[in-house]
Amino acid sequence: MSTNIVATVAAFDPSGERDGRGVVMQLQLPYPIHLKIDCVKKKIEKKPSLIGHGYHGRIHAVNRAVKYECGFRIIIGPVKRNMVLTSDVIVVCILISISGIGFIFNTSFLIFSFVNRQVTGKLDYRWFLYGLASIDFFYTLNMFILQPYITLKGMDPKGQWCFITGFLVMMCAVGGVISQPLLSINRYFAMFHPEKSKKFFKKPYCICMVIGIYALSFLSAYTFVPFDEYGRFEVYEMQIWHMFVFFTSPMIISYGISLYCAFSISKLISKQTEAKNDREWCSKIREARFIIRFIYIEVFMPICIETPVFILIFVNRYLSPIPREVMAVMLGCFIVHGTSDPIVMVIVIKPYRRLIKGWFRKVWPMDTTACPTTVGSMYGANTAIRRLS
Repeated sequence: MSTNIVATVAAFDPSGERDGRGVVMQLQLPYPIHLKIDCVKKKIEKKPSLIGHGYHGRIHAVNRAVKYECGFRIIIGPVKRNMVLTSDVIVVCILISISGIGFIFNTSFLIFSFVNRQVTGKLDYRWFLYGLASIDFFYTLNMFILQPYITLKGMDPKGQWCFITGFLVMMCAVGGVISQPLLSINRYFAMFHPEKSKKFFKKPYCICMVIGIYALSFLSAYTFVPFDEYGRFEVYEMQIWHMFVFFTSPMIISYGISLYCAFSISKLISKQTEAKNDREWCSKIREARFIIRFIYIEVFMPICIETPVFILIFVNRYLSPIPREVMAVMLGCFIVHGTSDPIVMVIVIKPYRRLIKGWFRKVWPMDTTACPTTVGSMYGANTAIRRLS
């Protein structure tokens, strides 16, 4: 299905520098168009003979090149600098609404953990939770502030700011994926090898592991740089095999490790019948159950949410172009994952759940007025129970 699209494309002078005024082209073709337009711009840069003399000459050069390469009728006119496309408005609304909630939740989780260090500090896996929340914080911050800004400003998808934000998106996505196996491995060692767990998961080692997560995330994101595929968050120009090798493969490995650890712990707990009076062991079992739930949610939720996105990216790339608005809605599912992490951690992990319940009781105290009820008599007098809560 075709639709009228207005796109801004810069003309080039013989030196290869962008003309500040540029051109506007109104095209009758399915979206997205910027893949073919970008190809044309690169060819114009490489062949100065295609470029005419003066501003109008450059306009007609772009006109001829795009018409030859794309085969579509083009109407060229002056640039409207303050023009904001409807699709951009839809994209910005999706970004702000979803990532704004995630930004608030992740910020609150980090502040809450810092303020209540006397409780959260007892968790030997707390540094992995802090690392995951920090990654989600920068991810949602990028989607909440930087991405809407460059979208409304209409910045060059291959410009410096778009490169930085695209790099940050990929780095945080990879970091969030590879953070989960360390949490699973920590609980696995705590249940099966408690002595090794105390030895290898001390505070300095855990901090080094979190730093290692950031380093691996940076290296994984940097592997996309030589292919010149970073742009805005829509990843239209990213090759499927690149994403599979550098993102999907680490995700499959990470999820496989997490599921193996969770399944092994579940099997151990289901067979555990002795030592019911061992208070420390029972506490470990209860804590392991919470982490298992967290792992299952963190694995299966992104699979259910993000699989349709990968399918749409493949369809958009190789089969039929998909409207940008639809892609923006589906890619908002990636942001939902970063938004839901702090909610899941608070609901599933018991110490955080207790702290949140206590905080809610302080902010919104429940009505605890006394309700005397006659339950019997003692020395001829009625006895009332304590006030009900």
